Amino acid sequence: MPKQLVSAGYMERPQRGSPASIDPDSLYAVIQPLRGSAEAMGEWMLYLFIVLTLLALFTPVKYKVFKWTHKLMAIAFVVIGYHSLVLLKHAYWDSAITPITVVIVLAGVIAALWSLSGKIGSSRKHVGWIVDVQFNAENSTTKLVAQLPSWKGHQSGQFAFIKLGDEESHPFTIASIDKGNQQVSFLVKALGDFTSNIQNQVSAGQQVEVEGPYGRFDFNDNRKQLWIAGGIGCAAFKARLEELATSQSNDSVVFYYCTQAPSKALIEEMEIAAAKANVEFHVIDNRLKPFLSIEQIHQKHPDLAERSIWFCGPVGFKDALLTQLKTLKLDASMFHSELFNFR
Repeated sequence: MPKQLVSAGYMERPQRGSPASIDPDSLYAVIQPLRGSAEAMGEWMLYLFIVLTLLALFTPVKYKVFKWTHKLMAIAFVVIGYHSLVLLKHAYWDSAITPITVVIVLAGVIAALWSLSGKIGSSRKHVGWIVDVQFNAENSTTKLVAQLPSWKGHQSGQFAFIKLGDEESHPFTIASIDKGNQQVSFLVKALGDFTSNIQNQVSAGQQVEVEGPYGRFDFNDNRKQLWIAGGIGCAAFKARLEELATSQSNDSVVFYYCTQAPSKALIEEMEIAAAKANVEFHVIDNRLKPFLSIEQIHQKHPDLAERSIWFCGPVGFKDALLTQLKTLKLDASMFHSELFNFR
């Protein structure tokens, strides 16, 4: 940018003294001819990196495009790292800034190359097959059960990436507890191109690749709890209900399931699971009732300040609940939500 400002007449070129003599056999003499290309490449790659960062943060792009923008960011970082090292002033070589810069750049370049090579998550990939497919037409959800011989187990509330055929990997919450039988269940809502027709694209015996588990939505605290699920967000709580029923827990838990497309079969299943787990269960049918609010919950449960809140559902719903918590001056740090939100 300074070069453009000088060219446009808005800045004056700084005066430089005579360059110091350089030992022709030194490392700096080898690097110096690279400065021109490093400067030009680094400048354009910096602009590209900024554009890609803005796209990633603020633009609703599809996952495939989102994935490739991140690959380009890794390439851009490698070039920017090259730019930073080559353009280090010779006068700085004896100061602490040089080894610090080298270490930071090398760490970033190694991470970028690791990403570009596809190594991230490779140790968590498990190949298996589909053993069951169940479609619920009432709320357009498909239950998938996968057999994964190398699966090492998971915690309730975690998620994993599913890859079927030539499709890209997609993240889904694990809807089953770990029984040690290398089986994992997922509840998939018809919301996009991939999920809208998944029940017709998947069949028992089909190969599947699952990467995971990931996430810390693990219900791990020593407080009374309040659960709130919005739509397909109930998948995050189904496994925990089964886990509590198995452990015969006496923990105080209240569970609100909010939906605009209630399925009688799913609700009955969760009612039975909640009763076995000693969990107080409420269904909010948003076709008939207003959206659930913190004020409503507080009126029904005066001990809300003593409870941690576990939420899985639409981002807008989560933001509204957090705003209401702060308005009522309740502790928002006790609000836990699943953080994966892919495009």
